[in-house]
Amino acid sequence: MMIQLKPSNSCNVSYDYNFQRASTAYDSKGRISKVNRPRFEQGKFGNGVYIEEGTNNLIPPSVQEFAGWSRNAGSTSTVTTDIEMPEWGTTRASRVQVTGGTSIVKFYRGVIDSAPAAGEVYSASVKVKNIGTKAMAVNSNLGSRNVVIQPGEVAYVTLENCVGNGSTFMQIQFRTMDVEDSLDFIAYQPQAELKAYSTSFTTDTRNTETLRISQSAGLEEGKPFSIELWAKIDKTQTSTYHMLLGSWTKFYLAMFGNSPVLSWTDSDNVQKSASGTAIANPTDWHHWALVHDGLNAIVYVDGVARVTTPTALPRMFNSAGIHIGSLSLTGTTYQFNGLFDDLRISNKARTAAEVLSLYQSNTPAPADANTTYKQDFNGSWCPHGKGRYLTKGNFSRSSLAWQDGQLVLPNVPRLETGKFGNGIMIEEGTTNSWNNGGWMDGSLTGWTSYSAAGGSGTRQVVDDLNYTRAMELSKLDGSTANAGRFGLSQSSTWSSVGATLTDTLYFKVISASAGARLTMYSDYRLVDGSNYFGSGFDVDLTTLSVTKAMGTVQLTAESDGWYKIVFTTASASVSYGPSYIWISSNNAVVRLARTQKEAKTYATSFTPDTRINESLTIQTAGVLNPAEGQIDVWVCVNAMARRFEGNYNRIFSVNSSTGATGITLLHRPDNATWQIQTRGDDGSSTLMSTASDSLTPDGWHLFSVKWSSAEAVLLIDGIRRAFAVDPKLPSAFVPTLSIGSSYTSGISYLNTIFDDIRISSRARTDAEILAAYQANAPLSVDADTTYKMDFDTDVTVYKRKANRV
Repeated sequence: MMIQLKPSNSCNVSYDYNFQRASTAYDSKGRISKVNRPRFEQGKFGNGVYIEEGTNNLIPPSVQEFAGWSRNAGSTSTVTTDIEMPEWGTTRASRVQVTGGTSIVKFYRGVIDSAPAAGEVYSASVKVKNIGTKAMAVNSNLGSRNVVIQPGEVAYVTLENCVGNGSTFMQIQFRTMDVEDSLDFIAYQPQAELKAYSTSFTTDTRNTETLRISQSAGLEEGKPFSIELWAKIDKTQTSTYHMLLGSWTKFYLAMFGNSPVLSWTDSDNVQKSASGTAIANPTDWHHWALVHDGLNAIVYVDGVARVTTPTALPRMFNSAGIHIGSLSLTGTTYQFNGLFDDLRISNKARTAAEVLSLYQSNTPAPADANTTYKQDFNGSWCPHGKGRYLTKGNFSRSSLAWQDGQLVLPNVPRLETGKFGNGIMIEEGTTNSWNNGGWMDGSLTGWTSYSAAGGSGTRQVVDDLNYTRAMELSKLDGSTANAGRFGLSQSSTWSSVGATLTDTLYFKVISASAGARLTMYSDYRLVDGSNYFGSGFDVDLTTLSVTKAMGTVQLTAESDGWYKIVFTTASASVSYGPSYIWISSNNAVVRLARTQKEAKTYATSFTPDTRINESLTIQTAGVLNPAEGQIDVWVCVNAMARRFEGNYNRIFSVNSSTGATGITLLHRPDNATWQIQTRGDDGSSTLMSTASDSLTPDGWHLFSVKWSSAEAVLLIDGIRRAFAVDPKLPSAFVPTLSIGSSYTSGISYLNTIFDDIRISSRARTDAEILAAYQANAPLSVDADTTYKMDFDTDVTVYKRKANRV
């Protein structure tokens, strides 16, 4: 199965491309990309797409956390798992400590259960940080290089060209420099492969990745064309073809070792080729252009013609289109193993001056009148997660989560578009009571066909560019009667006893005849046991308006023709009968996605099953000063953040060491106001005068709370909005400050995105705070800053050196 992906909207002519990989894969941030979902990494100008060959990891998953590895005779070893390593974006690394023994080979594991045959070539790789006091080394006993790692050094170790001799068992070995030395290191993602070089990590098997452009990208046979793109290869291998692009049997462009090669089948039906001089620094980003003017083919690298050869390129483009990064030739698939960015295809032969000018501009290629295809990989499939893990903040979520159709691993934050770069989503957990909500597994499990009064149609799960999976529901019986229905149903005991229910549904109309309606309907009865209370809504699919709602409903337009409905029942209820989604009153074809039913009065983000509460905490030791200080944070405020449904929903919260609330900024549970609260050690509290949340319309707002013995103040967007004199303050805080929820991290969620958090050891002046807001820039760091987190760069946190613990 292939998934079509949408190119950037900046294209003059848009052609989808097809990406395929029949397995999951890991990106460089440790996130899993699902089957047939590309891995987007940092490209030349934004996102680039990674295309790589498949592989098998010969090290079983059961020992990839280093339990079960061997140690040298006479030594002792300890393996500690679940170690956080921000450098690798994980909390699942392992610490290995080995002391004693009679050999410098302290810790090792065999790659396979027998000696590799003579001539068999293997490779191995592992991420290592030496936290010991002496240098260490990693190598293989089959003649690979000895990689020395100094104390404090972080390394991605690759052991390549390990050639079997028929008698020696191949091992990955961790060594000391001297026999009496000890090992103390953190390691992650060990991998061994039956190939001469290392590829990216996989737990077991990663299948080959392919990317092709269908329809030959609008090019006409026999006419001039140009194909331009940026490419960055991981590594080059001697006497190996690294495939950039091709449409065989017409032509292909590759690197052979470090040199460009163009191969084609000419009018005499004989394969021919021409090569150019070797490329310096081949693993850097390089701009490639293949230009054909009708008589000659020219290959440019970084604006310089490397290959020029006469050829008419007479054959038609392969019906499968143009392949990028991989191509099968006579039964063998050749891969590039690297990144591609900014692909432009044109129906003219770009001149040497045009090619050189584009390279020298060091900017994305513009789309002009001759552009038939343009792809920058920054379109709808590009993930937000460009950030890194939090190095001095602790994020936790003990379940998977979903973000832009991608699975996010447990304890990995969802980084979204923030005020200045990345922001972090902190959200309460939820359970989707639909069985197989959103059809994310690609099946109809849990859903049964529903029809009434002769209604008929079809239903199928399809891949969708916007929402990964969708249900395509078609009613094509011609009936215009309201009773003539076709759709889906589920009979289930919803987890809703005594609760109001909220349904979320995304839909897109593919076609609809006049009067066709989409209905979601559930059979409920009230908590008090009274008569049936049907609850649901109708949407006219031609006017795209709600025609009936037995509860409250919000209909909003999304992108690409999709609409979102959020429906909340009129009162608390218990389940009585099934729930339905149907089309009635005329023919229509509709796509449905991300169905979710929650026992809440509001909707949270989609999960197909259960998402656990998210928590972001900051250590208070050396950061928060109880006597005087300030916390600034940018918050994305929306209707969700401003809701009041009975919980004191927090922007931040920290308790005193006695267990009482120390300092808290929250939204009131019973009215439309923001409020700060401080409490002393004796439990006495100072409640500030509240600030209306009308001061925070939808958008980003800077909240600043400062305190001292003289006053405690809330400023919103640089203006004083609430304050109290002589506030009650704690003498000490508990170890952690919570962002986005209560100190217990189980209730009172604001359910929004946070960015640019700064903590100071003094109460800044009102003028300073107003200036910081008006600067509309990330908050500055100075001598009074004890903590700063922006969620953007490798080092996301500033913590004053004197206060490090």
